[in-house]
Amino acid sequence: MGEKAIYAAGIDKGEIKGREAGKKEGIKEVAKKMKEKNIAINVIEEITKLTKEEIEKL
Repeated sequence: MGEKAIYAAGIDKGEIKGREAGKKEGIKEVAKKMKEKNIAINVIEEITKLTKEEIEKL
């Protein structure tokens, strides 16, 4: 694998990680708003797939 290919693969991997992190932050923001509206933690867990601990930290 050439230097350019390695560089491109690293960029691709970084972009994927960035998108995943952004998606997770978006889910946390929605969960936070749900919590503010007094939606039950177990419902938030079911919808967002976040853990109870993650939700309680919001």
